[in-house]
Amino acid sequence: MKKIFSIILSLCLFSSAYGNAFTTDCGNTVSITATPVTGYHFTQWQDGNTDNPRQIEVKASASYTASFAPNEYTIIFVNEDGTELQKSLFAYGTMPVYNGATPTKPASAQYTYTFAGWSPAITTVTANATYTATYTSSVNSYTLTLSGENGVVTGAGSYEYGSVVNVSATPLECYQFKQWSDGDTNATREITITDDIELEAIFEVITYTITIESANQEHGTVTIEVVGTQGNTPSPSVPNDGHEYVDLGLPSGLLWATCNVGANNPYEAGDYFAWGETEPKETYDWSTYKWCEGDKESVTKYTIPVGSSGGFVDYKTRLEPADDAAHVNWGGNWRMPTYDEWQELYENCNIYGSYAVSRINGNSISLPFAGYKGEVGTDINGAYYWSSSLSNYSDIANSIFFLYSGGGGVSGREVGLSVRPVWSPTPKSNLPTFRKGVTIGTLTSNSATISFETIDDGGSYMTGYGVCYSTSANPTIMDNVIPRHYYGGIAGGPINITDLEAGTTYYVRAYATNSNGTGYSEQIEFTTLSTK
Repeated sequence: MKKIFSIILSLCLFSSAYGNAFTTDCGNTVSITATPVTGYHFTQWQDGNTDNPRQIEVKASASYTASFAPNEYTIIFVNEDGTELQKSLFAYGTMPVYNGATPTKPASAQYTYTFAGWSPAITTVTANATYTATYTSSVNSYTLTLSGENGVVTGAGSYEYGSVVNVSATPLECYQFKQWSDGDTNATREITITDDIELEAIFEVITYTITIESANQEHGTVTIEVVGTQGNTPSPSVPNDGHEYVDLGLPSGLLWATCNVGANNPYEAGDYFAWGETEPKETYDWSTYKWCEGDKESVTKYTIPVGSSGGFVDYKTRLEPADDAAHVNWGGNWRMPTYDEWQELYENCNIYGSYAVSRINGNSISLPFAGYKGEVGTDINGAYYWSSSLSNYSDIANSIFFLYSGGGGVSGREVGLSVRPVWSPTPKSNLPTFRKGVTIGTLTSNSATISFETIDDGGSYMTGYGVCYSTSANPTIMDNVIPRHYYGGIAGGPINITDLEAGTTYYVRAYATNSNGTGYSEQIEFTTLSTK
């Protein structure tokens, strides 16, 4: 009788087992084969035998289990230049991972490179593979810095590598161009940008010969003497917030910036701003103006009874820091000058075209002819600048312009003008002060006309002003007062005091009140006329 035995075959693949049974007669020899799927290889039978196929003489029922393991492949990551960054083994079917530092490519003068990924795109492992780092490039930009004392230089700015830039040097009156700091003698030239470049235009004073002589030396002699020199521009100082200024020696101590907001040098116009706005824009008219509802009849901030509409009045006559283009754009203590501060500059400087030369110390600043931007376009016939002061009407503000002889005026708030920042080394007084003292005009037996001029608001919003008087010295607002409400612009007299006693001595002072208190002018004394 034949004995029949069963041989059970199974395979191990990951954690799953598959098997089948085969029956054969005792004494037969069978061959068993383990065949891996793609990506795997046979490792051994359960008894450690590694023969494949394997010959077995059947003497009893038995079970044989084949084990398999995933193939491993070499995955290499290289930089663009072929430098090996990582070499690792990854099992079939897994996703290779790069564990090194982000690949880099040195920048050139023209380009900066940024890692963009791998080529080809990383996929699951099926064979040995090499992945190469790829990069995106961006053109480098460089700064062209130009300077030049006693002349105007143009062309400065930031440019991409390879840009060809036209630069020029134009001397001021009484000067001539000599050369650039690199030795080039062409006042107008082309510069190819390949790096940061700093160039100075060198100007020299034109020298003339003055010949004098006496027609008859026996009758007299002639001499010559230089009695005045051209204004000079000192090396500017730099405050801690990084912007340059010039000390013009003004009585207030105010320091003026060397250039406009948005300008790269003292000779550029810079940006244009509507009054009370802090960003330049394309269109300057009432429809785009921040502080209104589409027209000048609907002003929403900085309003006084005169020229206001809809009954809205806030009595704000000076720009707050948040609406001051100089302060918002430059920060620190920089701000727009008041109208009085512009007047101080004008009264203490000689105006030569677009230059203001101090009569006190000879220092100077450039005030470029930037003109203005309005609804009808741009006018460049004057150097127009904003002050921080509202005018006597809600829809206009105080401005100043320099056109050869210079001058001051007002402008609609919606117009775009230049902004020149100022900086005070010491804080202004908290209380209002008086630029000029009190004077007496018409005097009768029972009245007196009092005049005074321009009040400095002390850096805070003024709420009122007027005169106070008494028969005792140093009158205050606790004595007799004749008040006036401050609407902005120039505050002052004349103010008429009535109902006085004949032949009586009175003391009078002008006063002004802001949010910090009341300031007084110097006292003046007068005696009313006698009726006898």
